[in-house]
Amino acid sequence: MNKNLIKKKKQPNDVIYTPIELSKNCIETIEINENDFLLDPFFGDGSFFNNFPQKNNKDWCEIEKNKDFFNYNEKVDWIISNPPFSKLTNILIKCSEICNKGFGLIMLCTALTPKRINLLESKGFFIEKINLFTVKSWFGFPCFFVVFKKNGKSIFTIKSTSY
Repeated sequence: MNKNLIKKKKQPNDVIYTPIELSKNCIETIEINENDFLLDPFFGDGSFFNNFPQKNNKDWCEIEKNKDFFNYNEKVDWIISNPPFSKLTNILIKCSEICNKGFGLIMLCTALTPKRINLLESKGFFIEKINLFTVKSWFGFPCFFVVFKKNGKSIFTIKSTSY
């Protein structure tokens, strides 16, 4: 990675807007029912929230607009968003506390660690789907859109070994 590119960014490192087509693709990955209540906890430019199905009840949070996700205590069915990567573990914990059905989040490939997966499984959330993608304007890093479903079944076995 070219550190000079990061220093010259107009947005801080944790403010990375999601292309609309990627947001739509992520939303379509989740089986949303008509009565599901949806939350975009990191509204940003609205790329996710504005593309949630119109028939669903929905809400959003955005720290820049004085609606902090960590102060949000209402139960929701699904969270779908692109979170700030620097707070990912705390975000995963919060998602597991307020989601009735599950959540789908964009993550760097390196963020999907056995420790985080085991933490979520201990709270009843299991990986249902993983979509791999890259966005050139995000320095070409490979990313995942990961769907965690409550009371689901893990799609793989985690074996962590150090060499």
